[in-house]
Formats: sequence, C-alpha cells, structure tokens
Amino acid sequence: MQTAVRAGDTQRVRLLAKQGWNVNAPLNAQGATALGQAALCGRDETLLALVDLGADLNAADAKGRMPLYIAAHSGCVSCARLLGKLGAAVNQPDYKRRTPCFVAAQHGDDVMIKALVQELGADPALPNAAGTGSLGAAAHYGHASTVRLLVAQGCDPDAADVEGRTPLYVAARNGYAGCVAALAELGADATIPDTVEGWAPLYAAVCNGHVDTVRLLVLVVGVDVDSADDRGSTTVHAAAARGHGEMIRVLVTELGAHPNLRNHRGRTPLFSAVQGSHDEVVRFLVISLGVDLNYIDDEGWTPVMIAAFHGKDSMLRLLVEELGADKDACDSNGWTLVLMAAQQGNEATVRLLVSGLGADLDRANHGGRTPLYIASKKGHGVVVRTLLELGANLDGSLFAALDVAVREGHKGCARELEAAWAAKGAARRGHLQPLKDAITSAGRSGGGGSRGTLGGSCDGSVTAPIAQWVPFLGRRARRVVRHRTPRPPTLRSLQRKRRERPSVSPLSATPLLAVPLHAARSAGRCFGRRLRTRPAAHHLAHRVVPGARQGRNAADAARPARPPLRRRGAARRRRHGRRRRGPGSAPAGAPRRAAGRGVHAAKGEP
Repeated sequence: MQTAVRAGDTQRVRLLAKQGWNVNAPLNAQGATALGQAALCGRDETLLALVDLGADLNAADAKGRMPLYIAAHSGCVSCARLLGKLGAAVNQPDYKRRTPCFVAAQHGDDVMIKALVQELGADPALPNAAGTGSLGAAAHYGHASTVRLLVAQGCDPDAADVEGRTPLYVAARNGYAGCVAALAELGADATIPDTVEGWAPLYAAVCNGHVDTVRLLVLVVGVDVDSADDRGSTTVHAAAARGHGEMIRVLVTELGAHPNLRNHRGRTPLFSAVQGSHDEVVRFLVISLGVDLNYIDDEGWTPVMIAAFHGKDSMLRLLVEELGADKDACDSNGWTLVLMAAQQGNEATVRLLVSGLGADLDRANHGGRTPLYIASKKGHGVVVRTLLELGANLDGSLFAALDVAVREGHKGCARELEAAWAAKGAARRGHLQPLKDAITSAGRSGGGGSRGTLGGSCDGSVTAPIAQWVPFLGRRARRVVRHRTPRPPTLRSLQRKRRERPSVSPLSATPLLAVPLHAARSAGRCFGRRLRTRPAAHHLAHRVVPGARQGRNAADAARPARPPLRRRGAARRRRHGRRRRGPGSAPAGAPRRAAGRGVHAAKGEP
C-alpha cells in the first residue's frame, strides 16, 4: 500500500482496498497513514481516492502530524487546499504544538500561508509549546517577506514567547538585518528586553557579533549605543567579554560608545576582557583606546587581580610585562596577587608571580596572613611546596602555617612544613626553646593556661594543645612535654576539690583553643601516629587552681559541703580502671592506680 500511494497508482490502491486492506492502518513504525503519504508526495488523485475509500482526514502519525500538516510541511499547496476543502482541521498542531501555518512560516512559504490563512481560515498567531507564533518562526529563520505578510495578516509585531523574546529580538540575535529593518518599519519596538538575561535586541546582536545588525539598529532604528542589561553591562562590556575586537572598534570609533562605563560592580570593559583571556582586545582597549589599566572597582580590585585570582598566566604576563601593571598591587584588605593565587591553589601563577615577575613572596594582608599561611589553611600542598622552594620566610609564618595545617587536617601541607622545618636545622638545635618557655610559663602561671594546654603559641598568635604537636617533635620534645606538662587530676582529687569548693580561674587575655578529646585523636589518626591525648585533652573544662581562695566567708562556711561523686555500677568502674574490693585484693593502705589509661598515681612508676 505504501509503495502504491507514493507512486500515485490509484488503481492498485483501490484494488488493495477491495482485497481488505485498511486504508487507515499505519504503514510503518512511525505510524504514517496512507493519506499522509499521499499528501507528502503531492498525489492529488490518490488522495481523493483514499478519501472515497473512507480514509480519515485527521488521522495523525506517532508525532501528531495530520495530512494537512504534512502537506504544509512539504509545500504541496494543492493537497493542502484539497484537504482543507474536504473538512480537515487547519489549526490542529503536532506534538510540539506547531500548526500548519507555523510550519509554512518556518519555511518561508508565502503561497502556503496565503492559502491557509486567506482561503482556509487558519490562525497565524497560535503559538507553539515555547510561546512562539508564526511571526516569530519567520523572524527566527530570516524570512523578511513572510514577516511582512504575517504582519499584514494581523500578527502582533511585539508578540513575545515565554522567555520574553520578541520577533525583532530573535531576528537581531540571529543577525538577519532584513527582518530587523522590516519589523522596525512595521512598528516593532527595538528596546524590549527578554525576561531571562535582560538583553535588548542591540545587546543580543553585539553578543553574537553581528556588526551589520548593530549598525542598522543604532544608525537607522535609533537605539542607544550605550544601552545596558539588567546588570549594568553595556554593549562594550558584552563585546569585550566575548572577544569581539571588530565589534568594539565599530562601537567606539564609528557609533560613539564609551569604553570606560562601569557596570553594577564598578567594573569597566577591560575587566571583562581580562576575565575572558582575550589578549588582543586588552591590547586594543589599553593601547588604542587608552583605557585605565589600574582602574579600581567597587571591591578594590584591579584587572591584574582578576588575572591572578582566576589563574590567567598569559594575561598576567601581558598586563605586567607588556602593559606595565603593578605586580605588587593589593585590594582594600591588603590581599596581594600572590595571596590570591595561593588561596585559589594556582601553583603556576604563584611561580610566575614570584620567579618570573618578581612579586613579593612574604607580604601579608591586613590580618597578618602570609601566602604560606593561606595555602596551608586551604590545603594546597603543591602551592606550599612551591612557596618553600621559592624561599618563603620561615621565621614568622612557619609555626602558624603548621598550626593551621594541623587544625584543618591537611596532612600533605603539614608534612611539607615539617620537612622544611627540619631542613632548616631547627629540629636539632633551637626549635624546642619556644616550646620549653611556653610549657614553663604554663606550669608557673596557674590561670594563664589550662592543664596540658599552651596558653599562647610560640609566635604569640596561635594556640593549640600540646598533644597536637607531639607527632611533629622529636624525642627531646616528647620528653619535655612529658616532664613539664602537669598531670591531670584523678577522680579522688576531683572529689576532694569539689568538697573544698575551689574557685575557677578566669580566662586569660590570650585566647585558648579548647580541642576536644575526639578532635585530638582524629588529628593523631590523620598523621598515622597514636597520640597521648588523654593527659592533654582530658579535663580541659576543669580549670582547677588549688589555693586560689585561701579562706571562706561566713556564708560559705555555713553552707554544707557537696557530697562526693557517686560511682554508678560496673560500667563506671570499668571506665575508670577500678575493681570491686574483694577477698584477694590489695590492703587498704596499698597504693592504687589512678583513673585514666596510661596515667599512674605513683610518680616513680614508668
């Protein structure tokens, strides 16, 4: 049947129908009908014969395409007229809600549109699933004559789709200057922006690089050349961000656009060109148009900072070496180019700035943070290794960088810093002295730091429990920590001190970092070593200072003493390492093990 219909063999079609062939049955896997195949091939006689044999005029295939739709798509005007006069639906859409008139407008078939609209009464304004009518379809494909015809048939020239895009916007975005001129003559508004990006037709034409359309909109239609989108970016911003150097030349030199206008963030088109890595556009803006290279935006950034932050190495070399940008520029918070590159983990940019351009490696921001500290905090081990290779100053920032690497759990950074410390020679000579002084001061001053905790770090800015530094120190350091660190109180001593009602020492001026027991143990697991964290992190909340109050007033003397801490069951005894006293236990006066794993009450025990 399909072969007979396509060939236009009407007699064979009638013969097959007499033999019992269903003329409405699908002919292939796509659900094509015999009437649809006749309309596709333009077989008028076969189409009439199929209608006489009882073919359905509105039978659709798997995609919802009826015979009239197929005739409009194939451009068979005679079949479309015949089907319309026989009673076929002229506005029935397909699965994408495209009508026969919409399909004819897509192909620019003016004869088909006249037949459908004027003879059969089709509605050309019906939109598809995206809200685009027949006029928008004609403008999308650049059919200027079809645009004029549809507007003459009653279509609105400013009808927008679901994204707010008018036919003139679509024609300008696709660069169809003829359609733009036709729509402008027919009264279309050339300043209506879309609802997604906030772009006007001129801005859309600039973004896509259509120079002729831009000239037409500015010179003929009269659109403002410096019109901006909803973010304040002008046409020069758009052209610079996409690297359209010829467009920038036309906008500035021919149409009179301003190259130094700021957007809502206070940035000029040069910022957009730098962020997009368009070298030729940057050269043209700076050298030919005289744009300020060191212009500062609302956040205190310059174009060279944009290049350093995003790791644009070639652009950074162009700005500093060729155009003369400041390699040591910093923002309002004191962040230099090296600091920005170290924060983002741009190792190649850091190496280029220091070794290639001669930027300052150890310059800190207003908060005193150096590039080594920032890279250690962010966990950029490659950047830390590069900074150490380039000769970063270790005197003032190494201990702080190591401290923040430990606290953040960055294993690779901590190992790099420890290796640098050992390579410097301080591991065998003088690096224990600050720790000894800190431990001695912590042991002498009862209120300055808690038990097992350094009240202030060696550089005076960072504090941490002593147990965190045990993996990074040698045998001498562990010996100092073990002998100089006050032992934690036992359960019996805590009961006694609660009965005596001791006062809690006030917090010192130096901030303390109270690290819980589980955090200290997790740090030990991170570095693959088992830490003795119980003496350092246990009882951190009990800042007990014996003798802080020597006497009691009358109210305290009259107040009854607190009862001793009650032990509950075998679970508490197992937790504190105690056993029930039985017939075979030690005598009452014998020394006993104190509470806590690995901590002995007798001073002489190992």
